[in-house]
Amino acid sequence: WVVTEGGFGLDLGGEKFLDIKCRVADTWPTAVLLVATLRALKMHGGAPVAEARRPNSAALERGLDHLDKHLETLSALGLPAVVCINRFPDDTEEELELVVAQAKRRSVACTMSEAFAKGGEGSLHVANAVVEAAEGAAPAPRHAYELGASIPEKMSAIAKLFYGADRVELSSKAKKDIERIDAAGGAPFVCMAKTQLSLSDDPARVGRPRDFAITVREVRHAAGAGFAVALTGELMTMPGLPREPAAQNVRVLPDGRIIGMMQNG
Repeated sequence: WVVTEGGFGLDLGGEKFLDIKCRVADTWPTAVLLVATLRALKMHGGAPVAEARRPNSAALERGLDHLDKHLETLSALGLPAVVCINRFPDDTEEELELVVAQAKRRSVACTMSEAFAKGGEGSLHVANAVVEAAEGAAPAPRHAYELGASIPEKMSAIAKLFYGADRVELSSKAKKDIERIDAAGGAPFVCMAKTQLSLSDDPARVGRPRDFAITVREVRHAAGAGFAVALTGELMTMPGLPREPAAQNVRVLPDGRIIGMMQNG
């Protein structure tokens, strides 16, 4: 078994994994584990981040529309899915059941991980659910776009399938950038730079936005990688990192225990 993470959600890391990495590596997943938290879903239902840990079934039910969009995308790609809820101590059984019921409506298994509190034993059932989902016939690869499509066509295909957008709008600069990239030989892959906080390019637009456009303000050419990097919204393309990496504080004790990772001191 090989497990990989498509970070920042199906619409970002997942899309790049499926449309870029899988083509280059000539591979395709047999199942997808879609990870969610009640807190994130309630935030997508309109609850303020500071209050998302509190019970709020109404916000959770609204936020389930966001989860459903991702399940819809995976279904369109023919990929077996398992929903995994990262469970927190203050999550209520009532709200957990709402997510389980939503997954059932999509005929998708839903399991819960307590790995943070219980270690590996807290997620053994998650692994078993993924194995069960992957036991069927291997799905055939389905990509959002054909490599021979134009750069705007590729952007549009990604935005419609993974974000649920109606269209892509290009700034005058983005249009000139694409002309320059095409003149230099083009780019087989499109790498979308978008906020992870929304399916749209507006981080404040939570839930499942509808009837919206993705605006590409700039397109950069990563010629060596074969990427046309489409910049949407206001964001940094490199993360802000500390002067001293956190890894410098990690220690392995003589008895094999590891300290300095995350919150364990």
